[in-house]
Amino acid sequence: MIRFCRNGASNITIAAMLLVCGTGTAVAQDAAAGDNEQGIQDIIVTAQKRGQSGQDVGITLSVVTGDALAQRGATSVTEITTMVPNVQANYGAGQVAFNVRGIGTNEFSANLDSPVALNLDEVYLSKTFMSGLLLFDIDRVEALKGPQGTLFGRNATGGAINFFTRKPTDTLSVGATASYDNYETIRTEAYVSGPLTDTISARVSGMWVDQGKGWYRNTTLGRRETFEKKWALRGQLQWKGDATTALLTISTGRQTGELIPYEGVGVFTPASLAAGTPVFCPEYLAGQATGATANCVRGTDGGYPGDNDPYTSTNNRPHTVRNKSFGTTLRIEHDLGSSTLTSVTAYQTF
Repeated sequence: MIRFCRNGASNITIAAMLLVCGTGTAVAQDAAAGDNEQGIQDIIVTAQKRGQSGQDVGITLSVVTGDALAQRGATSVTEITTMVPNVQANYGAGQVAFNVRGIGTNEFSANLDSPVALNLDEVYLSKTFMSGLLLFDIDRVEALKGPQGTLFGRNATGGAINFFTRKPTDTLSVGATASYDNYETIRTEAYVSGPLTDTISARVSGMWVDQGKGWYRNTTLGRRETFEKKWALRGQLQWKGDATTALLTISTGRQTGELIPYEGVGVFTPASLAAGTPVFCPEYLAGQATGATANCVRGTDGGYPGDNDPYTSTNNRPHTVRNKSFGTTLRIEHDLGSSTLTSVTAYQTF
């Protein structure tokens, strides 16, 4: 992807992957030192492919900083929905599909694309299951609401959820967090960032999660299920010349364990199913059906599939996950004086 940026210009499509836009940095930052402490915090965003104050962007935009995510103890991308209005997440079979203002998908077939675009450092993640290993060392998350196809291409009918990672620093910085949570869960995250030479800086960050005990009880198999084990690493190498900056990012990770089980509910009334003319039961239409609702049965066998306990499962096999990912991105910015040329090239496999 090549993007051409010129100060003060409006957004103009030059070619299939060539855009004209204003220049600016792509990091979240606090208000300038001289600003009124009583004013609104100024956050620089790239919702329009250029660095701008969030107060100056003429689209509906919500920003969640990495510090805010840490304060909430967010461990999954689904928790962003608790901090951004009009954004929901459908989660199932290890996939997170965002809905923005009611536009999205609730289909969990792995070969379908969501109408809400998911981007990591301006690189499009084409499938909903690619979000499980990205939530660490995050600088900010931008939720753009409404059609975003002009700047973000296809599959952005409902909007775009853009993740931006923290970048290498010019001074040495080291940090780590660790927690022991419910169900024998250990979570750790760490990073080290700083200069290697006068022109080269680097950042290495990673996360590791090991859950020893599942939080669902499978009454059919007589065991606990739903536990998470994953790790991910991200390395960044940045070179700054007089007019050119190059940033190389390499990331990898693995995710194993068991997913939240799918426990279906009955949808038809027993009488209508027996008569051969299935009719949806009132409880299902009202969103109140559970696995133990006798008035709602399955069309396959005429039975109701489970019980009224939301933390039990009756499946005859666990829902396992074995994912691995690798990605690399090269971002080059060249200052032409009155203009800046930006090139983003990426390869992702999952």
